[in-house]
Amino acid sequence: MTPQQLEAVVATAAVVAHDRDGFGRTFYERLCSEAPDMRAFFADAMHEQHLELIDELLFVCGEVADLDRCVASSRALGARLAGYGLRPEHYAVLGGALVDGLAEVVGPDFDSDTAEAWRRLYLLVSEAMLEGAAGNLFAP
Repeated sequence: MTPQQLEAVVATAAVVAHDRDGFGRTFYERLCSEAPDMRAFFADAMHEQHLELIDELLFVCGEVADLDRCVASSRALGARLAGYGLRPEHYAVLGGALVDGLAEVVGPDFDSDTAEAWRRLYLLVSEAMLEGAAGNLFAP
């Protein structure tokens, strides 16, 4: 990621931090609309999951400047999500819902360059998450 892309991600994350509920709701609506089978992964307490999602998102954004920490955190997250039954084919749907949800919550400031920055970040994070999930395959 370029310094400008990192800056765009951090600025967007700050907007999302001010509308955690709205983003979480939008993300889960889009996710479950695109992949209704994924609804089964989420507990009935959706509000708490909205907040957890935002916390995870903001945490990763805060670490993206430190690539080693970002990758390590993403691997750990992938291992946890694999334990819930998340499969590799779900990652594309998650990424689409993330970018679409960000665009809706952020509004006109979420331009094509910002969307590309988030796609790049998600690609990095999701690859590391998949590595973490794959590590569980060989755990005793």
